[in-house]
Amino acid sequence: QEINDFLELSKDPRIYGMHSYPEKREVRLTNSNRAHDFGKEIFRFKKRKREFSPPFFVLRHDNIPVLNALYDSTTPHTWVDLPTAQALELIPLGKPDTYTTKPYHTRDRSLAYTALRSKFHLNRVPIENTTFQVLSQHNTLGAVDRGFKDPSPKIVLGNEIFKNFSTVQISFAGRWIQFGPGIEFKPELEQLVAEMDLQRFKGGLAVKGIMDRYRGYFIIDTAGDFAIAVKDPKQTSVGFKMDDWANEVVPLSSFAEHNIPEDSLPRIGIRLLQDCRMTLDFRKNKVYFEKPLNSGK
Repeated sequence: QEINDFLELSKDPRIYGMHSYPEKREVRLTNSNRAHDFGKEIFRFKKRKREFSPPFFVLRHDNIPVLNALYDSTTPHTWVDLPTAQALELIPLGKPDTYTTKPYHTRDRSLAYTALRSKFHLNRVPIENTTFQVLSQHNTLGAVDRGFKDPSPKIVLGNEIFKNFSTVQISFAGRWIQFGPGIEFKPELEQLVAEMDLQRFKGGLAVKGIMDRYRGYFIIDTAGDFAIAVKDPKQTSVGFKMDDWANEVVPLSSFAEHNIPEDSLPRIGIRLLQDCRMTLDFRKNKVYFEKPLNSGK
């Protein structure tokens, strides 16, 4: 009943200067997730018991003093549960029926409803016409939390929220993430190990690489607690190369272990990226991998 009460608030997106058009499995919205070319925000990763840390950090919001956030580069969408949506005063979108989607980057097929906040802040960085997907199960993100518990994220940020940013930079070694709507990035050439074109696969970020006989695309998984995950590993480790960055022995995991759908591309996870600083340049569609000389940078 509570989700029905929430959906009764649904509005036509044209009220907010947004237009919808159908895609294969969902509705796309224009004029969403607008950012301004100023400001930056750096977040330290939240301390966790796990050895390998994803970009899991705390946002501050008027209605939610502590909003645990996770950045998952395998999904285009930003996900919240119903109580978080209500606390953020999100407005469902779509008339006569609210727009829906599902978390296709996981094996979960729970229904989610598209919603809007006219202005959302990553602390000091404002984003206008911010879109969210509200999962219909009452008080949980389900598989969208990617197995991170105690605490679990209350919001999972996807790639669309950053589509108008210049850069998102993550130091897995230094345990911080920086959002920069107007920051131009120049790599440190002596630290650069790979510079790759950034592609999209079902809204996830992908790069070319080589894994034994496989030469093709890999999804970058900033929330994947593994080195490399494949559908059906035939061995325990593999060699991996991307540009000038070569790894002779990389442990393999299976999709099933990490709730990854079987139709996914191979994935690169945080255990491979642990010593890296990764910069996503959304305007140039590039990604840079550096091995910092000082691991805290």
